[in-house]
Amino acid sequence: MPAFCAFCKKAMAAPPRLRGATDLHGQHCSRCGALCIADPTGKQGGEAMMTALRLMACGDESRALALREAVDYDVRTLAWIPSTNEVDAAADATRYGVSRLWFFLLRNVR
Repeated sequence: MPAFCAFCKKAMAAPPRLRGATDLHGQHCSRCGALCIADPTGKQGGEAMMTALRLMACGDESRALALREAVDYDVRTLAWIPSTNEVDAAADATRYGVSRLWFFLLRNVR
């Protein structure tokens, strides 16, 4: 099935490359505003998480490190097939080496 936002289910095009010192790709959902970070190797979860936190904190490193999952933001992952930009419902998105789309949605943050 075509890639979609893990929060609102809106269809999403393949994410473009992010600017800056990263090889990751990402975009915001045009419906709910969730931040999507693509991890095509399934081995860049830490980089995806830190990139998302920095983006959600508008580049403020100390604020980014203070954000707390399930308090300040929610996170969901979907197994992803980069070559076709489809979600793989049969794959376990938590397994190492599985390509994935990470979705981060801010809650009411101070």
